[in-house]
Amino acid sequence: MTYARWLADRRATWSWSASWGLPLLIMVGAGLWAVVGSMFRELTTNLGSRILAVVIVAPVVEEIMKVSLPMMVVETRPYFFKSGLQIALAALAGGFAFGVLENLVYLNVYIENPSDTIRWIRWTFCLGGHIAWSSIAGIGVWRMWRHSMNTGARPDMTIAAPWLMTAMIFHGLYNAGAIYYSMR
Repeated sequence: MTYARWLADRRATWSWSASWGLPLLIMVGAGLWAVVGSMFRELTTNLGSRILAVVIVAPVVEEIMKVSLPMMVVETRPYFFKSGLQIALAALAGGFAFGVLENLVYLNVYIENPSDTIRWIRWTFCLGGHIAWSSIAGIGVWRMWRHSMNTGARPDMTIAAPWLMTAMIFHGLYNAGAIYYSMR
């Protein structure tokens, strides 16, 4: 059986109602999964420059982790998704959940007595950034899925990679700017 035939058979047996259960689970789990990746990132900060970790390692790890669950589904069971909207919502939810969890940690653990300004920045720019960056990465996952659905070919990570890298670059630039302004 070819991949295209396998995919067509699976798509025919997977209902629209069933296709919403998994994205909902992914939406809940994506942010938590990204936090696991962030913990790994925290372990690596002692291995080298803190600035390098914040500007390069954090964006790479976090952006991959925020969309890794929908990406794994697209790579292994693309028929679970019936619509690109499901992938977009999973990516948005991953960014939102991660941003909220990160803010809770920063504002309650890392920053002692954060000012109202710091709280405002974290809940607007930081949270908004995580949502935007995971949305960009999610476009790549969606495009990879769409290509597979349209052609019957196996999902191709090279289609998603430019979008993931763009999200990582924007995230890194944001972090670099935050470091620069915090040192002034």
